[in-house]
Amino acid sequence: MLADFKETISSFDFIAFQDGGVLFNELDQSVLILNQSAAFIWCAAFEVNTFEQLVAYIAEEFSVSSNDARKDIELFLKSFQSCCFSLVKEDDAKSFLRPIRTPPKPSGNSFDKSRALNLIVNRTSIQFFITDQTIKKELIRIFDFFIRSSEVSSRLEISHSVLVRSDENTANATFSLYVDKHCVFKSLPFNGVIPYLFGIIFETVWKSTERKCKPVIYNDESGKKTHSLMFHAAVSGCSPEKMIMFPAVSGAGKSTLAAMLAAKGWSFFTDELAIIYPEVHQVLSCPLPICVKEGAVDVLSEFYPDLSNLMQHHRLDNKRARYLPVDNAVLSVDEEVRADIIAIVFPHYDKEVICQLEPVNKQYALEQLLECGSSGRPLNREELGAIMGMIEKLPCYCLKYSDIDRAESRLEVIIESQ
Repeated sequence: MLADFKETISSFDFIAFQDGGVLFNELDQSVLILNQSAAFIWCAAFEVNTFEQLVAYIAEEFSVSSNDARKDIELFLKSFQSCCFSLVKEDDAKSFLRPIRTPPKPSGNSFDKSRALNLIVNRTSIQFFITDQTIKKELIRIFDFFIRSSEVSSRLEISHSVLVRSDENTANATFSLYVDKHCVFKSLPFNGVIPYLFGIIFETVWKSTERKCKPVIYNDESGKKTHSLMFHAAVSGCSPEKMIMFPAVSGAGKSTLAAMLAAKGWSFFTDELAIIYPEVHQVLSCPLPICVKEGAVDVLSEFYPDLSNLMQHHRLDNKRARYLPVDNAVLSVDEEVRADIIAIVFPHYDKEVICQLEPVNKQYALEQLLECGSSGRPLNREELGAIMGMIEKLPCYCLKYSDIDRAESRLEVIIESQ
């Protein structure tokens, strides 16, 4: 049994972490987070040759019976098989930028630069050419903060040109979308265009950021180098200098929380794409408009009275949404803007809970954060170590809430204590 186990785990690296450790297989991006006892068993397994020797070693070290030691070891071996999880990877097949087969061709005068909308996000410039005036007006409403003149846009490299053109000879109003003159979607219904354009912007920003953020030295003393890393998280704060990171999976309520805090005057750094520099605990601003799903409209209408009147859009995942630009957005248009992260809070909107904010252990925090990856680029050992270091140094909490005033008050205490 012990020999088979050693062979199975030979591809894993052990990284010490918060009174325990993390097992990491860089090849297949598998992770297992160990508590103190499990970490000790892992290390002890390489000091002995047989399972019985391991039982005796653990029994003596912890002053327990051989029977109890055996149960703990067997439990650990079973946990290794059942509790190991894979880091989040994006599916390339879902790319918004991938050309389709047998596409319709755009007309020669479709890319008239005098009619272009120039969007700049995080020093990334995208030009939009839209023939339908209603869609164009809606895109302007949503991304008004990011629209710049062609003169400003010309100072930056154009990442993509995007054309939205109505299809001809169709019974219903449908549209074809082109990125750099390559068709990426055809026969898209009217209410599906904006979500697809939002997806193009989102994917362009994180790919462009990943390309630009080459390894940099964060700590002159240690000389360590690492990439920026991206997570599915909101980031807000009472001031741009002190930000709280709110990682969460889709549907947890992070967008609702970010929108309500922005309405109450908090600085809004991002709702969806948190670009993190883990070595220095900093985040790059990326305040794209908030995607409000149907379930959050009633909750947010108190803060945004016109929300229910906004145009409703149909996403490719069949969810209906409204796009909400918020005030107090900290823009990073043609220059980089960063802020310090002073805490990590995992939010969950629960109408049955008024407000409950509790510290969480570091093992739980690490697992939750790793499950919120969004860039899809595989992590290496050094990058995982940087994330673990950030988790160890920052206070981590779980927030369940329905009353935003009480939630804000509790969050302000966290900020004031740092």
